[in-house]
Amino acid sequence: DVRALFETARDLFTGPAMRSALPGLIADMAAAPELHARVVGRFADAFASIGTRFDGGIAPDLLIQTIGGATMLRVLLDPDATFDDAWVTSMTDLVVNGLANPR
Repeated sequence: DVRALFETARDLFTGPAMRSALPGLIADMAAAPELHARVVGRFADAFASIGTRFDGGIAPDLLIQTIGGATMLRVLLDPDATFDDAWVTSMTDLVVNGLANPR
């Protein structure tokens, strides 16, 4: 399931339109509370869905922020970055196994 979340984030944030719109969207969200609320509101169903798929004390919003944040930051820092299956596998391994058990 974590892999599927990274695949979804990759598909959401790495298309050409989103890559070019993301910096402006972030700036606009910071300046406009109503836009911020609308964007965050669109994730409500995702938070609820993740809460039913993962148990053991995982906070759905924290998991989404971790996965989405890592993906967005890579888009912003390296606009030409590759988001292939190897990236998804590496990020999934990092989230699932943490830093204490690198492969």
